[in-house]
Amino acid sequence: AAAEPIDVISAQLRWLRLPGMARALEEQRRQSESAELGFEDRLALLAQGTPENRFDNLWERLTAAPGSRDPSALGSA
Repeated sequence: AAAEPIDVISAQLRWLRLPGMARALEEQRRQSESAELGFEDRLALLAQGTPENRFDNLWERLTAAPGSRDPSALGSA
């Protein structure tokens, strides 16, 4: 059985190290409301998944690292 085009795209996004975008694509596939959105809106939702995913990953690394400083102090001088 041939892979569905959406599965191929999802795999390519993960290969490109864009797992947030791949997850957003899979989420759009499951949600019927996404079909009502225009191309630009769906693309914006996909692009939004990448920075959110990267922030979440960074936050996990900072808060899980032994001896890490208080995350609320990040960015303050």
